[in-house]
Amino acid sequence: MAGLQGLPAAFMEFLAARPDVPQSVRDFQLAHQPLFVGHPDGQEYSLQQTESYKAFMALVDHHLSSFLAAQGASEADFTAALLELKQGQDPHWQPFDLLLRRVDFEAWAGMLIKNVCLCCGRPFQALGRPQVVDQGVPRVPVGDDPVDLQA
Repeated sequence: MAGLQGLPAAFMEFLAARPDVPQSVRDFQLAHQPLFVGHPDGQEYSLQQTESYKAFMALVDHHLSSFLAAQGASEADFTAALLELKQGQDPHWQPFDLLLRRVDFEAWAGMLIKNVCLCCGRPFQALGRPQVVDQGVPRVPVGDDPVDLQA
């Protein structure tokens, strides 16, 4: 991302140098998305869905902690850098906004329900695990059984 500086630029470089980080998010989504498929609008979420969210947050915290330790920075430093991008209406803000919206449970669950990739915001397709369309319904193979991914 040309023009991006400081911790946000370092974070993008970290992600580019560590393909295992976004892959771990995709693997998580592949494993946990079936818990959310078909969740009715307006219904309460189950304990299992809430626990899934906590596990996702632990995964994000693990990766973020690794990045911050490598940079010698704190969460407060990173948050301040992101806030500066937002307030300055920096064109690089959009990917970080997407990242931060994933932190909100409702938005995060909505992405899983609607088959939106937690890494990039595009339709989710597990790399190396092709998405199959069966009678117009996207399905991702999970183990030996395809799982319906209707929005």
